[in-house]
Amino acid sequence: MSRTVMVHAAAAHVRLQLVDSLRDLAQVVPAGPDPLRTLRAVRPDVVLVAVRRRDRRQGLALARSMKTDGRQPPLLGLIDPGGVLSDPLSACQRAQADGCLVGSVDSAGLSALLRGLSDPEVVVLGEQDR
Repeated sequence: MSRTVMVHAAAAHVRLQLVDSLRDLAQVVPAGPDPLRTLRAVRPDVVLVAVRRRDRRQGLALARSMKTDGRQPPLLGLIDPGGVLSDPLSACQRAQADGCLVGSVDSAGLSALLRGLSDPEVVVLGEQDR
């Protein structure tokens, strides 16, 4: 458990699923009501931001803010459990994210995403490996 992963998901069931799936992979820190304040206080290695249909623009803007806040930005992954991003690669570029997991949230997918985030290329994993 050498990595610290901060999780932001507005939907409680997605947040709980992420925390449960990451439990054996990393030290997990929920983002809480003020994600930027938590980011500054904890300085995690990785930030995962879940996006939903109704607020995907705000989710991408928050992700970009987290990536550009401070001198040493964390690795940033987008989580798209509902498949709402029509072009996950483009969404990663807009948010300055290092990768995206589309579809079901499970330990295997999250483990692959965490490994892929440190690659120099943006990684998109998921049901159809877009």
